Amino acid sequence: ERRMAPNMRVDFHLKLGLGQARFGQFRRARASLDKALELASGAGLHEFEFRIERIKNGLHDCEREQARTPVEAAEPVGTELLKEVRHSLSELAEAGT
Repeated sequence: ERRMAPNMRVDFHLKLGLGQARFGQFRRARASLDKALELASGAGLHEFEFRIERIKNGLHDCEREQARTPVEAAEPVGTELLKEVRHSLSELAEAGT
């Protein structure tokens, strides 16, 4: 990881946090997003900082929504944070192809 450019390191931890949140691992997601924010702040990557802060601020709502939505629900939860998580994961999948 140390050989990666700062923006790649930030992006890695951001996407890791998004994936963890998507699978309900909110404590791990917060830790990954904290790391991403720390790296972004240290490297002066302000666009990442704003994005990470917005996502972190929405994690609590996402966690609360997931807790009250039955696991067997047919429709995915429609919060803005989950929409952003799905969008980010789609971007990640497209970048890998």
